[in-house]
Amino acid sequence: MILQALYDYYQRKAVDPESGIAPEGFALKRIDFVVVLSVDGSFVELQSLQEPNGKKLIGKPFFVPAIGKQAEKHTMAGNDANLLWDNAGFVFGIGGNGEKKRKSFLECIKKYYQKPPEDVFAIISYLENELKSQTPFSALLNHPLYGEQIATGSPIVTFNVGNDFTPITERDHVKNALMSVDDSMVIKGNCLITGDLDVPLALNHMVTKRIVGAQSSGSNLVSFNAPAYCSYGKESSINSPVSILAANAYAKALQYLIDSGKNSVRLVDTTTVFWAQKQDVFEEDFPAFFGYRKDNPDADVRAVKALYEGFYTGHAGMDSDARFYVLGLAPNSARISVRFWLTGTIDEFAGNIKRHFDDLDIVRPSHDNGRYSLYWLLLAMVREIDNVPPNCFGSA
Repeated sequence: MILQALYDYYQRKAVDPESGIAPEGFALKRIDFVVVLSVDGSFVELQSLQEPNGKKLIGKPFFVPAIGKQAEKHTMAGNDANLLWDNAGFVFGIGGNGEKKRKSFLECIKKYYQKPPEDVFAIISYLENELKSQTPFSALLNHPLYGEQIATGSPIVTFNVGNDFTPITERDHVKNALMSVDDSMVIKGNCLITGDLDVPLALNHMVTKRIVGAQSSGSNLVSFNAPAYCSYGKESSINSPVSILAANAYAKALQYLIDSGKNSVRLVDTTTVFWAQKQDVFEEDFPAFFGYRKDNPDADVRAVKALYEGFYTGHAGMDSDARFYVLGLAPNSARISVRFWLTGTIDEFAGNIKRHFDDLDIVRPSHDNGRYSLYWLLLAMVREIDNVPPNCFGSA
């Protein structure tokens, strides 16, 4: 149910060009450097796309092909390169498992391009020729401006070929390549989210980042890592078969909600995301229930009052019968734990919110309207919000 609702939300946002959510098969990543090549595969220059952001330099965002979990987090094996882009460690074979990494990067391109077009062939030629050299990628590693950065293996790198000034990942043939990969290289089955039959299945689901307290490199909502979690001889995520497209869609929807700033709140050790089945003003008002504006508590009170009064004024939505979803997530080792999952109609949620505040109602002075967000109720029990027991917030 959770994955289905997230998948449906992705479908809702993907048709909105202003949402910024990545299309199917792609992820939004910041590219730091572009290796510019001629059409014959000769090195031309190393172009930086980094721009100042405070005291840091950050790359320029692009939609890049996401062929699996490695789009967000690599394994330690060094054999899971991304298609036509990756960190410098994989592209140039830097650091531990360097030779395996750059071999994986080259093999990944050949896997998706059995008959590569001219620009992709130029990249393959460049990589193969460099690997034959006694000092591979020396022009990059010894670059007077960016060599030290490249040598760390951390910057995200892609390619540009010829007179086309867009990165290779932006070209039309990339999407075609994602759809035409050799069927013999994938495992097929029936998708539990979409109901589609005999479709390529995701062996590993994409990780989700920026969950309070979880690993900074990302954690999985769905994963299998021990025989005890397997059944009927199925390994990895084939235990719970989800198509590659559906797995990427729900993961992107969840990350979008977390990063949106409008559809997520972080309180104690729980990251809570919420969304409506259809666009609705209730989706915008709901954060007031959790609100924690430390610098302006009066604004919190006003926002909660407006949320409460909306039950009477009808601001609760254009379609009060639409479904509304609230998902609470907490860290759990390398995984994400579901702290709570609530679903119902917008009308039901609005009614429950009204009943919550009515149950807390007591006789108050005239200047106190008695409508306080969850943050201030929890803070009344402890000196610091971080001291609230996790199980207290989870059942609040």
